Amino acid sequence: QGGPCFRNPLNVATGRQIWTPAAWSRLDLIHTPSPQAPQPAVPRRRISAPRWFKAAGLRHRQPVTKLKGNLEVITPSFITGWVYHPEVTLSEVRLVCGSQLLAMSPVKGHRPDVAAALGREGSFGFQLEISEALPVCTADDSLQVWALPGDCSSRHQLTLSGVSVAETEARLRAALAPELRGYRGHFDGLSPDGSELRGWCYSRSHATVNVWLHCPGLPPRAVACSCPRPGMAQQGHVENCGFSLSLSEWPEAAGREVWATFDQAGQLRLPPLFTLVLPDPSPRAPNCDPAAVESPSA
Repeated sequence: QGGPCFRNPLNVATGRQIWTPAAWSRLDLIHTPSPQAPQPAVPRRRISAPRWFKAAGLRHRQPVTKLKGNLEVITPSFITGWVYHPEVTLSEVRLVCGSQLLAMSPVKGHRPDVAAALGREGSFGFQLEISEALPVCTADDSLQVWALPGDCSSRHQLTLSGVSVAETEARLRAALAPELRGYRGHFDGLSPDGSELRGWCYSRSHATVNVWLHCPGLPPRAVACSCPRPGMAQQGHVENCGFSLSLSEWPEAAGREVWATFDQAGQLRLPPLFTLVLPDPSPRAPNCDPAAVESPSA
């Protein structure tokens, strides 16, 4: 009655009021006396923050998700994966940078492998197409992939299988880098005669395109993509986009694992995602087991 009421709220994180009595007095708030008789002050019992949460009926629980699915392939031109939720019909997947929508795809891809693993029929696959005209995503904006139902009543974040949220975001940023924007490619593996590593890669906005071959213990090796690939133009691709490297030019990699990436850091592999073990042409030492040597006849 007769004036404003000032409130010193409780900080739920600490269980204490925001302003201490000394700080409250320094605020110099105007006090309007009430015509009613003053009521006796009731001392407050201070409780700890965890007890306050318990008293309020709140519990700190780890979120339990029934979401199944993940991102499978991240490249500078597309992102693929699958998703399923037993209680929510997820109809679309979005690539979001902060509050900005970068790409969107319906969940309608037929995935027999996923259907067999889930034991149910349905369409669970998706492919997000990354346009070369997308704006640059700054480091201050979070970069995430979300699966949503048709009414957008909920959202579920997707990551790479077995990879943390931070590492997934790092690979998404690598795929959206301006120097790799629009790259498309494929790693064929060994040539039919087993003498070369082959594949193809191109970008319509970059005249010169390189891919990187990786081998444990060796520095990444750049390979130019300018060899003719007959028939690529009929499929809507660039004709001179092939690459090849003779194994004789990379003898250090013999007998080791090799894979191809769009970037020098090795974050974005060329599909399909497989690791190739190169043949080892070095001659093997003869068997010198003494037990295998026959004793001379008498």
